[in-house]
Amino acid sequence: MSVRAGQSGLMGGLLAWPAVAAVVVGGVGYWPTRHLAGGPGIEAMGVALGLVTGAVYATMLPAMRRMAAATTPATRFKAAFRAGLERFVITLALAGAVAWRAGLEMRSFLLWVAIGYVLMIKVETLILIRWSRRFEKR
Repeated sequence: MSVRAGQSGLMGGLLAWPAVAAVVVGGVGYWPTRHLAGGPGIEAMGVALGLVTGAVYATMLPAMRRMAAATTPATRFKAAFRAGLERFVITLALAGAVAWRAGLEMRSFLLWVAIGYVLMIKVETLILIRWSRRFEKR
């Protein structure tokens, strides 16, 4: 197997993590949300988790490209750190816009944005650490 094929296989696997994490947390939160907020809460949960997952992909993919092009570990770290800042700004802007314009059950939406965001911080950090390790010299 070539290095290129191994890297694309790793990238494909890493790219699935945020979507899988969103599905798992949505599955875990389905019944409590249904019980506490009903159908509108489930809709709000889906929108919130989709929003956060989309923000992660919007920031993670460019960060992975910047990290691959980086020549030093410090530059890779800056790319990862920048992705975190970008994710925060994008999530805040999108959540604000959805909260202002959409007719969702607001408590459930904002709660699930917070839960999804905290979860995705961990997922994105693990992905970027694993991705960064591909470029270490041993």
